[in-house]
Amino acid sequence: MHLPGGIYFEPWLVWVLVGIAFIIFEMLTMATGFVMLCFGVGAVFTGLLAFLGVSFKFQLLAFSLITLIVLATFRDVYLKLISKKTDSYVSNVGGLIGREATVTEDIDNKNGIGRARVGGELWAARSENDSIVKAGMLVTVKQVDGNKVIVALKESK
Repeated sequence: MHLPGGIYFEPWLVWVLVGIAFIIFEMLTMATGFVMLCFGVGAVFTGLLAFLGVSFKFQLLAFSLITLIVLATFRDVYLKLISKKTDSYVSNVGGLIGREATVTEDIDNKNGIGRARVGGELWAARSENDSIVKAGMLVTVKQVDGNKVIVALKESK
């Protein structure tokens, strides 16, 4: 392939560079749902065919077919694997439920006071059954209500 200024690139190199550009674009954005990655894989494999000397028409056909095959198989399989992993992982405030906490300020629902430390974070806290919970006691987070954790006394074993 001749470019302005007399620069010449082998067709296989152009395919490989385009493929690498697609893959890098996918890595930088991660917003295309792996579509750019599929195009990148198709371009790199087409570069291998071009290196072997197949005609340009066959290269275009191969690029189209390889990209479609990768889109139809790899993308769906990979997205299913990712969704299984992320669906089973509880994140954000939902991850607090069931965790142990230490009361740092007496919890008194009637007066609207109380704080508890869950992990390294300090949360406003309320007791589940309106009982007063003294500072220093261990509790279990039962639910999250806005910016407050609702706690119950930790059951002793």
